[in-house]
Amino acid sequence: MKIIRKLFGNKMHLRKFKDSNYGVVGIVVAVLLVGLLVTFMSIIQVYYVPKWMKEKESEHMNVVSNQFSQFKFAIDTQTALEDEGIPMTSPFTLGSSELPFFMSMPAYGQLNIIDDTCNVTFYFYNGTQEEHSLGIIVFSSINAYLGDQSFIYENGAIINSQSEGNIVSVKPFFKPDPIDDYNLTFRLIDIESIGGKTTSQTSTDATSIQTEYSSNSYNKSIKNVTEIRISSNYLNSWYLFLNSTLKNVAWADPVEYSDHVRVNFNDNTTIDLEKYEIWAQIGPGWIEK
Repeated sequence: MKIIRKLFGNKMHLRKFKDSNYGVVGIVVAVLLVGLLVTFMSIIQVYYVPKWMKEKESEHMNVVSNQFSQFKFAIDTQTALEDEGIPMTSPFTLGSSELPFFMSMPAYGQLNIIDDTCNVTFYFYNGTQEEHSLGIIVFSSINAYLGDQSFIYENGAIINSQSEGNIVSVKPFFKPDPIDDYNLTFRLIDIESIGGKTTSQTSTDATSIQTEYSSNSYNKSIKNVTEIRISSNYLNSWYLFLNSTLKNVAWADPVEYSDHVRVNFNDNTTIDLEKYEIWAQIGPGWIEK
């Protein structure tokens, strides 16, 4: 020790080492904070994100339902005016986007124009028959969190189809005469794709359907009708609608079969039948037929 003092003098200081527990505590706190943040984010991702996305997809289904109602209004207006050469555009929101900052799946939608898929056949007392083929508009959701739904414009009606079944949400123009029980009015709407444009679109984005009145191709009273048959992919909707519409009319009896709905008339009936043809295209830009 004396030798050391001689070398360094009396000003020598011995270095003291601080306790390293402070550094360890800091690391532990950081790890705990990261773990807490990961746990919090995991709870949001697993529990809340599916719930939020399900609500978002449900809101989207409500938007599409309203858009189909607006589309029906556009068609009703065009058939009422019977004015050729004036296209009307109806917007459709096909899907919804994912949530920012979280892992989620977007919802897609598919819009289709399908020609000649609904058939309405009238049978007469003399054994003859008359068949009309009608085109339809179909929106099908491709949801990631909510059960899928379809909205269909078929023969003037809006049909909502889910896994549990399908039902008419907006009625077509079909009604018995309030005075004469043996007379009713039936309006047929035929949607026809034209112009060579795509008849189907799948996307998360918005699109539109342009429609144009073509003609009133059939407008007359048909007599001695004994039966009406409707062939459709949505038979339950037509059965429930016809059964509700004709429930106070004793001479009509709608029955659902595997491939059609049949309305039997106990007596010969007169039907004021109107058939309108509507041209339709998906997307912007009208292409002539």
